[in-house]
Amino acid sequence: MHFNDVENSLKVINSMKTECKGNINTVSWNPHSNGSTVAVASDSSVKIIDSRSYSITTVIENAHFPTVRNLDFNPSMQYILATCGDDCRVALWDLRKVQHPLKTLRDHSHWVWSVRFNPIHDQLLLSVGSDARLFLNCIASLSSETLQDVDLVDGVEPMHPRLGDERLEKVEEYEESIYTCAWAGKTREFLLRCLPMDCSPYPE
Repeated sequence: MHFNDVENSLKVINSMKTECKGNINTVSWNPHSNGSTVAVASDSSVKIIDSRSYSITTVIENAHFPTVRNLDFNPSMQYILATCGDDCRVALWDLRKVQHPLKTLRDHSHWVWSVRFNPIHDQLLLSVGSDARLFLNCIASLSSETLQDVDLVDGVEPMHPRLGDERLEKVEEYEESIYTCAWAGKTREFLLRCLPMDCSPYPE
């Protein structure tokens, strides 16, 4: 694994061995670490690397068998990481205790290729896979922003009750595998895109 300086023509500033038998499928910087921690998915494991010492600090063994395909850090919760893989599952982990996942989602029927937290509402989690389906789940129990009940006004019941851990949406518009998904960003936090094998993006 190489570390490159983007301000100096992508010059390799350091390299390290990650002890991977196969390919590295994805890497992701921890947004809470000020550039000092990166997660690496390869084979069936996830490794957390300290970029200051170029050492492996945490290993999630057998996160997904046989392969971890993708991962994403919760943008608001420092230690929460979502992963997905060839076991048809999405898993959420506390990086302080990685023996078992905090929660496992079994929505998909084939490989899960991508998983993404909403950048604003971190209880919202997207996943897409080789089953040509997209799922949107609410993981309120592991989020920083739970939807609170609206206060009663003149005895009227709240219109927006708090969401629990539940599936919010299932999209089955495609005939081919979906390989990646993404939220539009903080200015349009409820807009998403996904890219299937036929390269036709899902509409707004």
